[in-house]
Amino acid sequence: MKIKILALIITSLSLQIFSQDLLTGITYSIAIPTGETKNFINKTSFAGLTLDLRKFISYDVSVDFLLGWNAFEEQSKELISIPNADISGTQNRLMNSFPMMIATHYYFGEGVEFRPFIGVGVGTYYIYQQFEFGLTELESSKWHFGFEIDTGMIYLVETIYAFTNIRYHFAFKAENDISRKLTAYSYFAFNIGLALTPLTYF
Repeated sequence: MKIKILALIITSLSLQIFSQDLLTGITYSIAIPTGETKNFINKTSFAGLTLDLRKFISYDVSVDFLLGWNAFEEQSKELISIPNADISGTQNRLMNSFPMMIATHYYFGEGVEFRPFIGVGVGTYYIYQQFEFGLTELESSKWHFGFEIDTGMIYLVETIYAFTNIRYHFAFKAENDISRKLTAYSYFAFNIGLALTPLTYF
């Protein structure tokens, strides 16, 4: 249900802002867990979407809004500690990350067909986790302050712009309702898709 709602939001926002003075990047996202995220789920996510809305304030600089989603899921037998118990049997582990960021990007080059960029953003992450073991089901649902850094490129393919980047996400510590410990989350996201714009920025 949450996935369908997010997809509807992204589609609706894209249609509304396409006619405005913005560049819209819509990408499919593959994510690799790192740090404490990897301790909970060590499996690459192939379920993800990202929406980048970019307002150019000069030829080389944009101010941006980022909305994303990555879903991680794994069946594991590794030891995990929860309050009053250590569990090592077969478990189902799920995590959804929803970043919402304000960012800025700097663009290199002066050509029409190829513009590499670097950027940084700050904002919030909504992290939802689910842990299942036998008849036991535990959940954690928390907001985290965090940041992202990324590098990528926008390049012209025939009559449309391709849009790709690598983004590192980091959500600062907050108490986890499953482990009852302060936990931070991080992962790399590899994004590829299209850049839509009614104007020529490059």
